[in-house]
Amino acid sequence: MDKLQFNISFLFVLVISCCLLAPTFTLAEETSSIRRFDKKNWQEATKDMDYQPIEKKKKKEKKDKEQPDFNLEALKPILKVLMWIIVIGGLCILIFFLVKEASNLSVNKKINTQVDFDTLEDNIEDADLDQALEHTLESKDYINAIRVAYLQVLQELNNKTFIQYKRDKTNRNYRNELQERRPSLVAGFKSTTTIFEKVRYSNSQLDSVLYEEIRTIIDTYLSTIKETA
Repeated sequence: MDKLQFNISFLFVLVISCCLLAPTFTLAEETSSIRRFDKKNWQEATKDMDYQPIEKKKKKEKKDKEQPDFNLEALKPILKVLMWIIVIGGLCILIFFLVKEASNLSVNKKINTQVDFDTLEDNIEDADLDQALEHTLESKDYINAIRVAYLQVLQELNNKTFIQYKRDKTNRNYRNELQERRPSLVAGFKSTTTIFEKVRYSNSQLDSVLYEEIRTIIDTYLSTIKETA
């Protein structure tokens, strides 16, 4: 974003500078016109007067012919065209960078909202599952949102020492451990696991309404785990 701000600032200054040059061209033109007007009046007023030696007058006329006046009038159209080319070009470059930065931000946001399940499952004790859930919901990835919710169940069971979590264990292993340590939680674990596996492996579509229904069931079971001593 710092690069974008620099580009915008530079182009803004460039466009403003070009706009400020326009009155300068007009002022130069008016000054040139006044100068030419004064010279013409002077020539009209002194055309019948001969107050210089002939040699000096001829020398002056020769010098005037060798050094003609610089006429801004002829350059005015060219300068105006150049000014507008710079302004329009600057705006086009500004739009280009804005679109490019917006595209980069969109790509970065998409990358940032992807959940690394390998890392979560390898370190479930310290995993920030709430943030992972937020990322899946931002991208409306409801299937992976249910996957994160199920990991929250396993995390809570592990924290309460009702199971000993290991990534290579199966859900049947966890159910057997619950049967030994907290039989009252087995039925809820079985139904929650069935829902998770159906969503995870059936390749079915999941909308926000169905997600909320499933999430309610999982949250209810999570509350039961937390209340179990």
